Amino acid sequence: MNTAPPAARDLPPGRHAAIRAEVERATTARRPFRHAPVVTAAAVVALAVVLPLAPWPGRDAVDPAAGAPTASLADLAPHRVKEVEAGCAESAMTSRSAKLYQYREDVAGKYAILYTSDAAGSDTFGYLLPCAVDDRFAPFNSAKLTMTALGWLPGHFSLDHTEGRGGADSPGGEGSPAWRVAVGRVDAEVARVTYTYEGTTVEATVTDGTYLARIVYPDGHLPYSGPAGEVRAYDRNGRFLGTSADLGRQCYLRPDGAVVYGGQFSSDRATCVPATPWP
Repeated sequence: MNTAPPAARDLPPGRHAAIRAEVERATTARRPFRHAPVVTAAAVVALAVVLPLAPWPGRDAVDPAAGAPTASLADLAPHRVKEVEAGCAESAMTSRSAKLYQYREDVAGKYAILYTSDAAGSDTFGYLLPCAVDDRFAPFNSAKLTMTALGWLPGHFSLDHTEGRGGADSPGGEGSPAWRVAVGRVDAEVARVTYTYEGTTVEATVTDGTYLARIVYPDGHLPYSGPAGEVRAYDRNGRFLGTSADLGRQCYLRPDGAVVYGGQFSSDRATCVPATPWP
């Protein structure tokens, strides 16, 4: 292989100097520069003022009437009550007897709330059974949630369970509404309970020492499922009794001095107040 350089060639007179000058101009010339727009503090303040005037449409706020119940526990025949109690307990795989406390039907389907009746009013743990009835999966589809202090309340009411289920957002749920529920127990003073989640407030059904609230989203899309939302309780005269936002800020004691609620927030039992028996 020939690695010898090519023979030198003579250039016209003055061409060497011309080439050098062209190279120097290309390497030292200033390139055009685009300046980014300067955003001043005043402009930022102006944006902060203008943006709230045109808020993003609130997709998550829905008409509470969209999920109005069409049937309740009072509409069930006694034999159907027993079927729901037995079916939900079997689905939850518990041998304890379960009592049906809440039942509702609406456009999102049938939903029942049961507590194990042999633990209510005692110091032992029990179960809460949130049960979907005749849904697309099974005639009875229930979870089993352990309640460590089922016989007691942290004041006037408890917030025992919240959950949400998507319609269009879940496999096989295309075309069905989404929903979110709040479930708990109340003492004899509570006559009204509301549940607020992502801008929507609904009235709960209060009966037999319990409450059940359900927000229905007809478009099938469940909004952000982060915080549990807020439950507020009132007496029959409209007097405000409390909010679920405060439930973790106080500890509650049984008569024997055992902490049944809020113990993780207070190590000084002298700051605790008596728990309320339930039911």
